[in-house]
Amino acid sequence: MKTSNSRILSTNEIQKIVQNANMDYESVVNKALNQYLSKIFLSCPFTDELCLQKTQCIGCESYDLTIK
Repeated sequence: MKTSNSRILSTNEIQKIVQNANMDYESVVNKALNQYLSKIFLSCPFTDELCLQKTQCIGCESYDLTIK
């Protein structure tokens, strides 16, 4: 049973756990960030990449390419 008193692990603690599991820390971080960022930032529906502009899909290069 999971308790609600779980604490947040520090980066060093997470790194040690990942290394003890014989996993590459950088790969784990990259995969986790890619999954997390797509949930909190808007993705371009044309390319599935994160939209880095303030206005979603209006005037971006991918949008311009699809309407021409």
